[in-house]
Amino acid sequence: MVEISKDSKLSLSNNLEDLEDWEADYCYINKNDYEGLLKYREQVVKNNPKDYYAQWRFGEAYILNKKYDKAIEFLSKLHKKYPDFGDVQYSLLDALFATGKDENSYKWVIKPTVLRLNKYVLDFCYEFLKYRRKGISISTIYCELIPKGYLRFEEGDLFKALATDDRFEIENDESIQDALIRVAKKGKRKKG
Repeated sequence: MVEISKDSKLSLSNNLEDLEDWEADYCYINKNDYEGLLKYREQVVKNNPKDYYAQWRFGEAYILNKKYDKAIEFLSKLHKKYPDFGDVQYSLLDALFATGKDENSYKWVIKPTVLRLNKYVLDFCYEFLKYRRKGISISTIYCELIPKGYLRFEEGDLFKALATDDRFEIENDESIQDALIRVAKKGKRKKG
């Protein structure tokens, strides 16, 4: 394993060449050394200029360093070249949202789907749960939504929304991690 020096900078020496990219990334991220991560990923891109995953990860490092405008500028070029590359789309969305913009303030080649906590999402949860006899964790429900688009809400937000929707009942609601959600039986539904 590569060691990080006292000043929290990982050397771009020969021992990094023996690591897989994720291992070096882990070293930087584990130490919250996002500046070092940016420099490392920049070097990886220079060494592998045709590797579009390396390019995306470099753009992602800009975001981790809160250099959102640079991230948008860099990732925009990658998006034009690979418009259906979901990781690039989602990183662009991260940067846009971090700057107070939304998905409509960007000129997409292929526009990604952004899901907000609304009727569509709650109806999806209902359809997902309606034939299940046992309750399902919020993490499982949230993971079912991930392939549908960029989620503009967290698990906790979804949990609160389901808890206030009379179509659902929650067991073990003392803890979000232990809670099980299912469709409420007709006799147990709250009168609205």
